[in-house]
Amino acid sequence: MGLEAARFVLAAREQLGELLGVDSSSLIFTKNTTEALNLALFGSLGPGSRVVTGAMEHNSVLRPLEALRGRGVDVEVLPAPGGELDLELLEEALKKRTTMVVLSHVSNVTGAVLPLAQAGKLAQDAGALFLADVAQSLGYLPLNLSELPVDLAAFPGHKGLLGPMGTGGLYVRPGVELEPLLYGGTGSFSDSLSQPQVMPDRFEAGTPNLPGIMGLGAAAKFIQERGQEIHRSALLLGQKFREQVADLPQITVYSPEQVAVPVVSVNFGQEASEEVATILSEFFRVAVRGGLHCAPLAHRTLGTGSQGAVRFSFGYGNTQKDLEGAIGAVQAICQKL
Repeated sequence: MGLEAARFVLAAREQLGELLGVDSSSLIFTKNTTEALNLALFGSLGPGSRVVTGAMEHNSVLRPLEALRGRGVDVEVLPAPGGELDLELLEEALKKRTTMVVLSHVSNVTGAVLPLAQAGKLAQDAGALFLADVAQSLGYLPLNLSELPVDLAAFPGHKGLLGPMGTGGLYVRPGVELEPLLYGGTGSFSDSLSQPQVMPDRFEAGTPNLPGIMGLGAAAKFIQERGQEIHRSALLLGQKFREQVADLPQITVYSPEQVAVPVVSVNFGQEASEEVATILSEFFRVAVRGGLHCAPLAHRTLGTGSQGAVRFSFGYGNTQKDLEGAIGAVQAICQKL
């Protein structure tokens, strides 16, 4: 039974590797993107390191970097005028010796897309590692990591992959050296008191989340078979929603005019975003996320640091009826303002 369980884990890893276009042994299972980012950051940065990031990042990047700053790591946060990183600013910042660049492929606040290949190439040319947070893009945008200048990529299982919560992973390009976050039993090399050196055993100490990993493997297969269809449907709903609500005078839209992922963030006049989110949920049964979305610098950049924003997300399972319900709810609230 133990061997059968190990085969399930291997099958899920191989399925995920096929989806990402990488060798399965370069994938480490984690419980979420945050753990994967922490492994990448704490595993490669130390006193004297320098890391460059952007103002649109999630706290799963910003908080580990703040902790590392206290340990002697030099952290530079680049501004993102209009909510999008200027690659010329990145190129200028990389004129200083840099250990790592860490950036989100897609903003979890606005849905704006970073040109991943260009940013990674700039980092690569400067001799810096490039860590991509693909939490908001994997499952929606095509990602073949073997064809991109990406050294490390952190991802969740429960978002665009439609897998179970409590799953995720980190891609590590062959040749990139990391220190583990956890040390312990791996079921391999048990005669040694030292942590194994081989991938992925070195970074997967302890009992794995077997049900979650099996679910993640099944989700990766499902996305590989139907992902384009799912993305087209969700994207169409998001684009229609943005077009309809943008015409309302009470609404401010923060997402790009051409939606690349089905995320649209707005505000209703000067109303508190959390209050609007509560009204949408309790009176209209429309589930949204209000507040700062764990991205405080992004909201300061957008001028919404005190108000936050109301984020509408469309995905697998949403229908035309859901879209009409969301638009109707927005219109009804605007009539009361």
